[in-house]
Amino acid sequence: MKKLFCLLTVSALFFSACTEKDEPAPSLGFALTNEMIQVEGLSQDYIVVVDNQAKTVEIEVAYEDAAELAALTVNIVDLPEGASASPATSTFNYSDGATQAITLSNNGANVTFTVSATVGDPNPHFISATLNSVPATDGTAKMSGATDLTAVVFEYEVSPAETKVFVGDTEVASGDPVDFSDKINGVTFTLKCGEISNTENIKVVTTGIGSVERVWGHYVQPKNTTDDWFGTKVAATGWERTIDMDDNYIYMGRAANDANKGCYAISISDPSNVIEMKTNYAAVGGVHQTSCARVIDNNGSSMVLLCNMANAKDSHLYVYAYSSVDAEPQTVLDWVYPDAIRLGDRFTVEGDWQSGRLIFFNWQATTPRNAYVFNISNGKINATPEIINLDTTLGNLGQIGCLYRYSSTEYMWAGVGGVDAYPSVYSVNGNTFTQSLKLSNELGFTYPMHGIGFFTFNGQNYMSFVRLENSFKDATLRIMELNYDTLKESIEKNNISTNVYVQGLGDPDEYGITAGTNGNGLGDAVVREINGEIYIAAMAPGAGVSLFKLNQ
Repeated sequence: MKKLFCLLTVSALFFSACTEKDEPAPSLGFALTNEMIQVEGLSQDYIVVVDNQAKTVEIEVAYEDAAELAALTVNIVDLPEGASASPATSTFNYSDGATQAITLSNNGANVTFTVSATVGDPNPHFISATLNSVPATDGTAKMSGATDLTAVVFEYEVSPAETKVFVGDTEVASGDPVDFSDKINGVTFTLKCGEISNTENIKVVTTGIGSVERVWGHYVQPKNTTDDWFGTKVAATGWERTIDMDDNYIYMGRAANDANKGCYAISISDPSNVIEMKTNYAAVGGVHQTSCARVIDNNGSSMVLLCNMANAKDSHLYVYAYSSVDAEPQTVLDWVYPDAIRLGDRFTVEGDWQSGRLIFFNWQATTPRNAYVFNISNGKINATPEIINLDTTLGNLGQIGCLYRYSSTEYMWAGVGGVDAYPSVYSVNGNTFTQSLKLSNELGFTYPMHGIGFFTFNGQNYMSFVRLENSFKDATLRIMELNYDTLKESIEKNNISTNVYVQGLGDPDEYGITAGTNGNGLGDAVVREINGEIYIAAMAPGAGVSLFKLNQ
């Protein structure tokens, strides 16, 4: 037992002696943190991991910054007061696994940390991507519905720069055409850098018009100008020159003094059904006893208004109303001209039969040009018109024309006749109409223009109109984009040569857009939403009348 005790004692003494000879671990009195390690000169983010127990600092730089390891600058910052680092700032070549020793000192204690730097895996991705120069924002590009999506020019920048882009097994270079016609699933791109690959999906959302479909057309035949438009109904005399539409019929007013001719209703669903509306007017008179037909809403149903056209002092301006295509006409306005003015070639309807107004434009080239406004309240037309002076500072207005409302602050005048009869945009403040823009050849326009309509389709704003060309032999429906906050700016900045859809109004199979001569240089068009779809009816004397439908 004694021997064993001695051995234990000796062992205890030996252990005690050994313990007393070990140096205690140095203590800095603080912990090194990730935030105290700062790296300079990198284009991407980096990661720092400090292990105070193992006395190591590991820096991971992004794949794009791999070359920076050859001369990586590391700073030790924000140490406690009295503490120091050696070196506090150093530029070192960490390539090929090389490490650097950095010693921290505080309160007489010195601790050396081993600093290493490595490169992370690449993260191949698009920096930017455009489809026909349209940016793909958040993976979606908004493009015109008329775009051919089967061959879209796809341009991109990638990171890292050596990343390759694939659709399936096919490599796609920047600027190559790509098929984006699958709007539901889009296109999934695989981006590969070395052994690492990522996928990104890009979809196309189409806005605006994809196509303009002609639903049907009745055409004047230039080879025999005695042919009528509809087979047996309406003679092609060139006097059918205005148009309007409700959910069931297209209405064409005829400028004539024939007691048996006034307004024609063409069935939208069956264009062979053409109705001659009744003409037993209580009051008649003027150069044309009937002239312009317009539709106005009356508590959810449509009412057709038809006016005459007169041009002499003490003449009467009449407006007749039809409650249906079979109804007897009722005289709802009888106003006696105080002067030798000319009203009734066409007119504008605003609002409805409960609260609206009718606007007539004076043919005569007076200074200033005048519009006569008849207000409607609870189904009654106030027979005393307001007279609006139309400023002509930027250029004179033509003769047969009318005003078209874009908004409460902008209107457009368009018509025919006279020199320089280009349409004008008006800035409106109350009843003050000031010309803000006169259209011109320089803006890509010719005249005459008629039947201007403003509408939104599939997220895009548009202006539609009928234009007469080629000495009034050619008539086209045109639809142009409006891409800015105001009508004035949209027309000034629009590229009319590319942002316009064109449809001929003559026989498309045999005659193209060329038809018979239109002696009056007139035409008309109207836009209407029917059962959630946008339709445009357009016509020109000597050409024909067509119904178009807009598709996405």
